[in-house]
Amino acid sequence: MVPVTKTRRFFIGLTIALTGAAMSASAAVDSALAALIPADATVVSGVNVNQAKSSAFGRFVLSQMDSDDEGIRKFIADTGFDPRRDLTELVVATVGTTDKPEPVILGRGIFTPGRILDLARQHGAAVSSYQGIEIATHKLNAIAFVDASIAVIGHSAAVKAAIDQRANPVKRLPETVTRKIAELSNANDAWFYTAASPADFLGGKIADPNLGGAMKEGLLQAVTGAAGGIKFRDTHAQVSAEAVTRSDKDATALADVFRFLAQIVQTQGNASNSRNNGAQDVAELLSKLQLSTDANVMKLQLAIPESLLERVFARRPVRQAAANRIH
Repeated sequence: MVPVTKTRRFFIGLTIALTGAAMSASAAVDSALAALIPADATVVSGVNVNQAKSSAFGRFVLSQMDSDDEGIRKFIADTGFDPRRDLTELVVATVGTTDKPEPVILGRGIFTPGRILDLARQHGAAVSSYQGIEIATHKLNAIAFVDASIAVIGHSAAVKAAIDQRANPVKRLPETVTRKIAELSNANDAWFYTAASPADFLGGKIADPNLGGAMKEGLLQAVTGAAGGIKFRDTHAQVSAEAVTRSDKDATALADVFRFLAQIVQTQGNASNSRNNGAQDVAELLSKLQLSTDANVMKLQLAIPESLLERVFARRPVRQAAANRIH
């Protein structure tokens, strides 16, 4: 019998291979992928590697995804699938409760289904047919290939649900959400959307109990949804985000809180005598933060210079060689 940990490592390795490439960059979300997004998704995000490659800054970020991890290198050698080269678009949808979220990963690219499924078998997964599609499962994890260009990874029940709803528009996301996602993906290289309050996700995930309680019960509770994205330019990355609140007053108060926190961080960063801890870089970045309100919506704009991002990557020793290669 194949050890359980070996099978789990296979699924984790494949997930990391796909989501690691997602750090690279989204044009308009692929309609075939959009049809697979669970209707009960609480958070949806997307990226497009090809779109990222169209800008110098996007190519720089992509260069930071180096296969230093032995497990990833072995996965690429065994399957012939290299996410840096073969993955073109990724959509990640989160379903389940905020206390126990379950991600569903939808990827488009040039896959090798036969080799990947054979490798899954070798690692102890069971491969069967579901709705005419081969699916590899191990306990609660599953991977299926809708065809040679679309992969679905996640909780086995969610993967099967995605396959079921392909031909059932009734089960898909509401049209208003689909339009918003299309708008975000058209304007950004990477994007996210949620119709839930960020307080629901952050409240129980912050170590400081006072800050965690503030997130759960404070002003963020007034936020009823959020969206945003990042667009890679040749010299910088443009970040934009918006938070929909319960009222105009809440939007103004939220912007004031962000300004206050940014001022505190800038003051502390400017007082630092060393760049090694990144405090001055953060202070410099927040000095460029632009906040505004439009009725009950707070909007945020931030340009991240390439030079600042290079310094961030340069602090990571294992990535230094990749950073040097772009110069």
